[in-house]
Amino acid sequence: VAVRARDVAGNESAPDSRVYTVLVPDTTQPALTGLVTTSGSTRVLAGETVTLRATVSDNIGVTALAFQVEGGFALTGTAVVAPPLVAGTADLSILIPAQTPNGALVTVRVRASDAADNLSEETSIVLTVGDTAAPVLTILSPADGTSVLPGQTATMTVHATDDTAVRRVVFAATGAVTATLTREV
Repeated sequence: VAVRARDVAGNESAPDSRVYTVLVPDTTQPALTGLVTTSGSTRVLAGETVTLRATVSDNIGVTALAFQVEGGFALTGTAVVAPPLVAGTADLSILIPAQTPNGALVTVRVRASDAADNLSEETSIVLTVGDTAAPVLTILSPADGTSVLPGQTATMTVHATDDTAVRRVVFAATGAVTATLTREV
């Protein structure tokens, strides 16, 4: 800023100046537009960690995700987002306590915040604890009724899915040959 003084006769002083910094406060709240599990399933297992992915944006940058858990267990916390995120996805992980009852519903409420402590609107997701559905298994090969000669190798291909996770596949043969093979997944 430059300043001069002038009198009634039109005489003018030498200019004097100062430099000022004007700080404009950040009053824009972040946006949290989506909240999902990274696995794609809202069914979680007791004793395991679930990772949630939040879609966020902010004019300066989201610096944290504040969360509150209620239902089958209670928990509050903050996940730091570093470096600050102007737009994109940020993850937070929550340990589901081992003693959480099977079938319990857990609501996770999340808000994004920025360095000026502006908060987004709350977004939530409901998780179901436990696994009550059996995996679905399909034998892809060999075809039903295929014969295998003595000394010949039989190769099996299977496809297994589950609403939480497939832990192992057990192959068992009975009849002229008896064998069991377990594969951890």
